[in-house]
Amino acid sequence: MSKFSSPMEEALREAIETRNTIRSGNADAVSILRSCSTIAHNSKKVEDAQWIYFELNGYPDDIEPFYRVELPEYRKLEVPYESQGKIRAVPVPVKGNIFGIQSLAAAKTDFPKFKVEGHECHFTPFMLQNLLNMVINRCFDFLNKVISELQYSGVIESLMEEIRLETDSKLSKLDTRIAKEAESLCIDLKSDNPSDWSKVGHSCRSILKLVADRIYPEKAEPFKSKNGKTHELTSDKYINRLLAFLDEKTSEKDTLLKTELQLLGNNLDNLYEKMCSLEHDLKNEKYYANMVAIRTYLVISDILRYYQA
Repeated sequence: MSKFSSPMEEALREAIETRNTIRSGNADAVSILRSCSTIAHNSKKVEDAQWIYFELNGYPDDIEPFYRVELPEYRKLEVPYESQGKIRAVPVPVKGNIFGIQSLAAAKTDFPKFKVEGHECHFTPFMLQNLLNMVINRCFDFLNKVISELQYSGVIESLMEEIRLETDSKLSKLDTRIAKEAESLCIDLKSDNPSDWSKVGHSCRSILKLVADRIYPEKAEPFKSKNGKTHELTSDKYINRLLAFLDEKTSEKDTLLKTELQLLGNNLDNLYEKMCSLEHDLKNEKYYANMVAIRTYLVISDILRYYQA
């Protein structure tokens, strides 16, 4: 059995395999939808998962007011009937599950007739097969979208993981306490419990302070930077101490990293208030925690380039 490091990795692998199956021409709608259901679940595609659910289980009559999902256009078949010697067509919504439609399309028996608006009608094999093809085409579009998103995010995740591992290695050499704090940060970010996400700011602040303690210890006298500003360098002013370190190691023109560090300090100061305001918006709460952690690692990674133990 294959092992995956995350549901996203499993979704990407299955999406590629399912798309290849469709390309081979050996796909059937039921199997493809089942695979897409797993992919949508693992990649958290809620709207797509809902559409796949109704395709597999059928669309109820009250779908629109209750689920706010419209019956797809490809499920509204123009069924022919004869009237006054002419062939006309009447739209017929097909709400049944995909199993029944696929079985009916594959059957060699005559299609049962039914009445719509007083007209006797029946489906043709071509109509139902075309409906199945439309379902498979929509699955193909869904898979293309998922693969593009996951492959791109995978590159970003891989890059960030490389930066994190390299930075953690340097941090562990500075102080074992930093390594423990970084491990705690990683655990909180991977947690599904929102209460753990609020701890991210504390861990980021602790890491930055420990780094400052190691590379630029507190001083009683203030520091005057190249731009003429004076900063206190007491124990609690860890951002000032890191700025002082960068001021000594870089030129006056190298302002980008210093600006990023100041912005990060402001973000950490506002993190608790931000998390409280996002208490019932879990998606944005997790996003904000992730962004603070990413920025912390990027800033520390840059700072350590100027430090020689």
